[in-house]
Amino acid sequence: MNGAALAALLSSGTWAVGISVYARLARHHSGSKVNATRALVATPLFALYLLIESRGLTGSAAAIAAIGPARLGFLVLSVLTSFALGDVLFLRSANALGVPAAMSIASAYPLWAALGGVLFRHETLMPRRLGGVLAVVAGTVLVIVSSGSASDADGDPRLRTGRLAGVLLALATSLFWAVNSVAVGLGSQGVPLGAAGFCRMTFALVLCPLLGLLLPRGGAAGQGGLFVPRAHVRPVLGVFVLESFGGAWLFTYGLTNAPLAVGAALSSLAPVLAVPIALWTGAERFSAAKSLGIVMVIGGVFLLVS
Repeated sequence: MNGAALAALLSSGTWAVGISVYARLARHHSGSKVNATRALVATPLFALYLLIESRGLTGSAAAIAAIGPARLGFLVLSVLTSFALGDVLFLRSANALGVPAAMSIASAYPLWAALGGVLFRHETLMPRRLGGVLAVVAGTVLVIVSSGSASDADGDPRLRTGRLAGVLLALATSLFWAVNSVAVGLGSQGVPLGAAGFCRMTFALVLCPLLGLLLPRGGAAGQGGLFVPRAHVRPVLGVFVLESFGGAWLFTYGLTNAPLAVGAALSSLAPVLAVPIALWTGAERFSAAKSLGIVMVIGGVFLLVS
């Protein structure tokens, strides 16, 4: 496994940790507010990384100026389809369906991202690689569905309506995340990671609060303000740093330097990576269906990186 593929895989681990915290926060604060807080944490860290990477303010300014309008447009698109809209839609879907069901639908995005790689990066989707993507997606969905449980929503017509909206939101999330994968790969190509990350997080820091004010809240709005209150962030600040900075760095590096079919599939494995941890801690019991899903994912990863 090369460095780019490994980075994409590791970004899945940071998302597995992050979404467990973000989903809890989204019960009391809007998704836009949660994502604005992610950007608020990550922006100064990427600024510091850019200064070190570019050896000062002059080099940093030159790195940003060299991005160019086309790649800058793709970076803005990546923020719109992830932080500003895609991740917010996912959090709303997770509130309606639960994280396992919402993730099982949204996890189809590597398929659309692979097609985007063919259309926009002129990548060749070989049968082996396509089989790997299909195996990863199917195995991930099997793991997620095996983790789900019946909901009281089945007997309440009002909640059934909410669940239908949740399904539609998860489908929209799948498409947005695929566009994000393609946009990150195109916008960050040939751009220093510090410059790409700083631009993306700066855009997110502006767009997330703005859209949070413009869009219907559709859930627990929590207290006023544009960000999650400091008292709620402080206990989980390490998770915000790990995911919003470390995970974004890994994701950008992986999607920029690996074929989109490989990078998107490996970065979507958060639900699968969470299973061994849950088994080890005793949070879950052994499941034959879940084990089969993991075997399918392992086989798919082998096809993708071999």
